[in-house]
Amino acid sequence: MVNAFQIELICTFVFVMINLLVKTGKTSPTNDGFLSCLAVAFTLLAMICIAGSKSGACLNPAVGIAQTIFEIVQLGNNVPIPNFVNKKFSDYFWMYTIAPFMGAVFAGLAHRGHLLCYDRIASDKGTSKLIE
Repeated sequence: MVNAFQIELICTFVFVMINLLVKTGKTSPTNDGFLSCLAVAFTLLAMICIAGSKSGACLNPAVGIAQTIFEIVQLGNNVPIPNFVNKKFSDYFWMYTIAPFMGAVFAGLAHRGHLLCYDRIASDKGTSKLIE
């Protein structure tokens, strides 16, 4: 379960980081909205392909909460798969809520650091300040 937590965290980090880099005007490689959306879509597809078979690839705490509630309401709290005897859906709840949240927070912090470095490089070159 620890490996699935790490996969969820890393894939969420990459997905959110790409969203922030592509959608922020200062770091966007292009002003064309279509290409930005295409980059986000391909990143989401890649993260689902990477994490889908290992952890289910929720990548969003709201999806994890909805998925767990739906499974508990429909199937009860016990996982009805022979390989998961004595496992409960609620045992995995933390993985689908905490890991995506932490991945998004780390991506936000990394993006903020990226913008600060970007601003510092621009000020060293004598151009205008990029972060308001």
